[in-house]
Amino acid sequence: MPNDLEQRHNSLVAEFPGEELIGKVGDWILPISGGIADSDEFDDEILVSGRFLGIGSTRTQQHVVRTDDGKYAQHDGEIVQPGVRCRACRWFEVRLFHDTADDVFVIYYAGRSSIPGERQRCRFVEVRTHYEIFAVLSVARRQTNNQNQDLMRSNRFFFTNPVLRLLAQASGFHSGIKDAYVSYTSSK
Repeated sequence: MPNDLEQRHNSLVAEFPGEELIGKVGDWILPISGGIADSDEFDDEILVSGRFLGIGSTRTQQHVVRTDDGKYAQHDGEIVQPGVRCRACRWFEVRLFHDTADDVFVIYYAGRSSIPGERQRCRFVEVRTHYEIFAVLSVARRQTNNQNQDLMRSNRFFFTNPVLRLLAQASGFHSGIKDAYVSYTSSK
């Protein structure tokens, strides 16, 4: 006989919760590992019980690719080839959940694709405090020295636009995240 968790699991579908669900409390089954873009099959999944705090995405509605001369041009929505970047065809999403069952924050990353047969890449990180959220989601600025060696400047961290959007949304539902967000944005 299935236990309570298995029954809840069987009644849910693995999904990518959208903006309309921000702030909602529930049981979220999130696909992880590789999945095929035109199918609902994924290698594995996790269950998060708690509040969905926010989402950030690089997806756009316009089909735009970078041309060989470094400029940008629209394409007609046809399937782009591997290695070609079009944020309407392939995009990045980040979501944040507060798992109240385990009292952790779950940062959920998804490399998404609308191209039939292409694998989607999903993973997650669990952190205990709202300060860790900021540490995990920050990006170090890189610079190149005059020998074209990649150097990391440890004192120059920033957040991408999708992450800033996620943090702004999450600030409305968690006072610790709000305090850290206000502190970060007022120091800029």
